[in-house]
Amino acid sequence: MMRQTSKTSREKVLARREMKKLLIVILLLCVMLSACAEVEDVFWDPDPRTVSCSDGTFIAKVVELSEENTSPFATKLLKIYEGVSVVSRSDELLECRGTALTSGAGETAILYYIQVDREGDTFIGYRIQ
Repeated sequence: MMRQTSKTSREKVLARREMKKLLIVILLLCVMLSACAEVEDVFWDPDPRTVSCSDGTFIAKVVELSEENTSPFATKLLKIYEGVSVVSRSDELLECRGTALTSGAGETAILYYIQVDREGDTFIGYRIQ
């Protein structure tokens, strides 16, 4: 009887060790995935001549921009839906039109853009229509 109890205790100790190892692996995977997202952002080229209106990084940056607006009256973008279209494109400007889900107005039309100024600085913006 005593032997079975000690074996069960030993199994519990081994199970705890395995759980700790599993948690460490999961944490490492999370760190690696986060690092990959950062790397993707570093290599994203915001060139108005080549970026697509449906580019996931472009859309994420537009949504992030709305989140950075600290005005209590500002409408926050929650999501930009698929089915966007190009309004205009040049070497300096890409304008896109789509539908966005917002915090205050529900679904609404949106115009968002990437613009490069004469010094080569890139700006991302949006206007709720």
